[in-house]
Amino acid sequence: MVSAKGRTIGGIDDLKGKRVAIQYETTPQNLLAGREDIEKVTVLTPEEGMRVLDQGQADVAFIWGPVAGWLNKTEYNDRYRV
Repeated sequence: MVSAKGRTIGGIDDLKGKRVAIQYETTPQNLLAGREDIEKVTVLTPEEGMRVLDQGQADVAFIWGPVAGWLNKTEYNDRYRV
């Protein structure tokens, strides 16, 4: 999970009431499918997930960690917590 530095996400329940970017047809999408208390923002790629997070369209990006870490370092100047 990727979020703003200073925001602690310890588990799924911490996503309640948040807008969460999730990639289409992935385990995170399946995991959150039944959660009506979490607003899902469906994206097609991890890059799009980071972009909607950066643009303020999501509060958290629930995307594959290695890609999220690489994007955070190379594209977003390490501004997010992965």
